[in-house]
Amino acid sequence: MPILCFSPLTTRYAVIRMDPVGTVERYDYSDIREAAKGIQAKAYLVYLRNNHNLPIPGRPWHAFEVALLATSLPPIDEEEGITQDMCAPIFPNTTHPTGREPLNTDPVFPYDNCYHWSDDAVRMDVRVRARPEKFDDDMATKLTSESQSKLRRYTAQDVARMNAACVEPPEGMSDIDGFAAWL
Repeated sequence: MPILCFSPLTTRYAVIRMDPVGTVERYDYSDIREAAKGIQAKAYLVYLRNNHNLPIPGRPWHAFEVALLATSLPPIDEEEGITQDMCAPIFPNTTHPTGREPLNTDPVFPYDNCYHWSDDAVRMDVRVRARPEKFDDDMATKLTSESQSKLRRYTAQDVARMNAACVEPPEGMSDIDGFAAWL
């Protein structure tokens, strides 16, 4: 018997696609509705991080914070303190610059080249349309409990490194061997 849910559950992976026409159909602007028809919707792999609502039956939408998945290492961004190792491979991908253990899913992730980036820029809020047939959780690819903890740890380590790289010492201070010292 499948596990049917009113909304998708967090710690699951999903494919999202924007519905440009449906997004603007309620607005009385023919030029916007016409422009929306010309937008080519793309599919994106995401990780459902947080559900912003309780999964209550009858809601037309369910709001989530999602993280986009990447098929490459993050680009270096010196201003933001981002290095290419600030990510976590999703097994069967095992490639990482410093050898971080990959995250495991159940079942095994269907793609062999995906990463979770630690950068907040890949996170966004989305709304998922409710479905009368509900969401079959048995069909979902889930991040294992152990890997959820691993992802939180990796992200916390990377964010701390980003923050440390972006903090400039106050005037009159310098950074000597990693410690701020008075000049």
